[in-house]
Amino acid sequence: MDAGHSFDLLDAAAVELIHDRTLGILERVGMALRSEPLLRLLADAGARVDASSGRVRFDPGLVEEALARAPRAYTLAARGPGR
Repeated sequence: MDAGHSFDLLDAAAVELIHDRTLGILERVGMALRSEPLLRLLADAGARVDASSGRVRFDPGLVEEALARAPRAYTLAARGPGR
């Protein structure tokens, strides 16, 4: 594929469903992390952190806020200059 081209693998309804389900998982189940500095950063940012287990849960608004600040597109490139 030439640089500058894009393609969609999923339709808008599928993307929305995956997004909604992912927000639910991040809110209810969260994720386990071992980095104490990262746990502190996430707690400071508003995530619910259980320091004893390393479990972090994210409110949907926190995730949506982070997504709003993230770039809409990025370029994937190989490590080798010729690729």
